[in-house]
Amino acid sequence: LLVQAATKLSSDLAVSFKSVTFNNRPTHIDKVATMNPDRVAVPTSGKLEFTLVRPSDVPLETPGSVMLRIALLRDREMLAMSRFVLVATMFAEANTTEQREIILKAMASALVIKHANLVHFAKQVPYLAPFMTCELFPALAHFSRFAILNIATDEVRATKIRKDTDSLLFFNPDCPNGHYLLDVLNSCSRCTAQRLLVLSAFDKARSIAWGRPDTSQNGDRELIRNLKVNGASSPLAGLSLSDPSLRTLEFDYWSSYVGAPKTQRKPLSDEAFRKLMHVARSVECSQLYLLKALITIGHRLFFTLPQFMDFVSFFRSPHGTLYRRRRNVFAQMGPATSSGEPSVGPARQMELLHLVTTKYSGRAEYCRRVMSTPPAVICNSDSAILDEIERVNYRRNVQGTERDPEADESWLSLRAQAFVHFVACCEELEAACSNLLLYNTCFFSYPGMFQIVHRMGALHCFDAMQVGFELSNTLGKRFSLDLSFHEDRQIALYLIQLGAIEEGDNLVGCNYSEANIFGGTNISFIVPGTWLTKIPNIGVFSGTYQVEKPERELPDTRRKLANRFMGWFASEFSK
Repeated sequence: LLVQAATKLSSDLAVSFKSVTFNNRPTHIDKVATMNPDRVAVPTSGKLEFTLVRPSDVPLETPGSVMLRIALLRDREMLAMSRFVLVATMFAEANTTEQREIILKAMASALVIKHANLVHFAKQVPYLAPFMTCELFPALAHFSRFAILNIATDEVRATKIRKDTDSLLFFNPDCPNGHYLLDVLNSCSRCTAQRLLVLSAFDKARSIAWGRPDTSQNGDRELIRNLKVNGASSPLAGLSLSDPSLRTLEFDYWSSYVGAPKTQRKPLSDEAFRKLMHVARSVECSQLYLLKALITIGHRLFFTLPQFMDFVSFFRSPHGTLYRRRRNVFAQMGPATSSGEPSVGPARQMELLHLVTTKYSGRAEYCRRVMSTPPAVICNSDSAILDEIERVNYRRNVQGTERDPEADESWLSLRAQAFVHFVACCEELEAACSNLLLYNTCFFSYPGMFQIVHRMGALHCFDAMQVGFELSNTLGKRFSLDLSFHEDRQIALYLIQLGAIEEGDNLVGCNYSEANIFGGTNISFIVPGTWLTKIPNIGVFSGTYQVEKPERELPDTRRKLANRFMGWFASEFSK
């Protein structure tokens, strides 16, 4: 049994056998034991000694789930059968609920247990099932999501278990991309935060070892961005999960390392994709829980671009229904007169606008911005009015009224959530982040685009191949970059170096808020030659990138610079 367990560890975690002796003679484990995943055989007599050694360096190609298993076994001890008997006896002899909770917390912090151990304790004390499941769930070596949900037979306790373990229940370490709002006082949520920190550190080491460009938010190669601690923005470097004042964590996590290397994965066949979408359309649960269920198998999904476009479009976008309802209300305004004035008075117009925004938007700050839209924009009653309102509101977001929009999951549509979670599973990631999908208004509204860029990061979403094209990137040809952010500085370097290589006057109408430092003015700013290699880390740099003639575009140069600054075209899982 010991060799069989060690064989399983060896195959899963690269654990090796050292100092093997048989009847006091040095040998190799393969010479005295048959070790296959399906069959393990050892001699029926003799003395076998060996030492199991965990690797000091984990291979860079290791999947996230295996990496977390290694980290779990390094910090805890496996609960063997002999120890389980002692712990179970101690638990049964405890007289009060407080004593039992102390035992469960001690087990959760020091041991790795099996699902059968958890079931045994739950049967002993059914009323503690929700508490012990929440505490011991992070300590399970292997688990079945369905089995966890069936630990409590009582519906009320089962509902509480689902609620308390939700953050870890649907967490997939091989596909961890997404937005997280975690209550650190909850054991499962705290475990999710710990595992994401481990994954971020591992991906950081992998990025450095492979020489990949830094695409992080603050130039520290961390994959966690937009971090808020107890509701306030905070740097990741000062985060400590043992801080007693810590209550909530909110952040975004996005990595292109999902599942196996792309070179070892094949996209879903058309038949498999049709079956997947058929199952998705036939289930009776809400699309939110369907999305969560798909995340648990996200590392096994790999789409072609057409498949991914169909997959994303399957999820509803609340903006479609929102548009139709708003149009019904705006139709009451009547057509504009020949003089361009609306057929209803300004008071009635603002009353209707207030009705639309407060009833159908569901976001106070968004309502305030729409309400401040100039009357000239809303005097028409045709279908383009709502698109224009969205466009005006979106541009205000980007141009600096609020750098960080509210991280409200209900505001971000399910379609946008699906894009953030699964775009790394697309065979053509660069094409997905272009006007074919991300910047296509047939799929996403302008606020949706901005939220996706905010969640994933500007460098990951930047369409490097279509710079200067009006219908791509967040502002089309225009750009507005806050140089205090690392990712904005990288985009600025890309634009400046590309403008210096491609023929013509490409960077026009440039403004820089700190232009007086270089002896210029904010109205008309000429980019200094020193910015080709080093960008200042203060001020806002804006302007327009245009290509005078299409034949002057240099795709190979754009691809090379995109690889240097964004790492999109580099071969994944390779140096």
